[in-house]
Amino acid sequence: MSETANADGVVENPTYMGTIRHLFTETDIRHMRSVGIDMATYDGVRSNALRIYFRVEEGSMPPGDPWPASKVRTFYNWMKNGYPRGVAG
Repeated sequence: MSETANADGVVENPTYMGTIRHLFTETDIRHMRSVGIDMATYDGVRSNALRIYFRVEEGSMPPGDPWPASKVRTFYNWMKNGYPRGVAG
């Protein structure tokens, strides 16, 4: 499985350690921690994945800087593929 983005910038087989954790900025992590979501850990992102997905998909997160479709689709693929953890690279 490759974690390389296709021509549209979508990663078809992302893992948390290889791709997903890098989608969140320090600002995102701080902001969401204040509302009880730990986006700095695999467990925190996995247990809130649907909430996170719906917010990025509707364009309301991060505030003022919505994700492009490629990031949204990459996050969706991670959920669809069973939330693989992967290894730090």
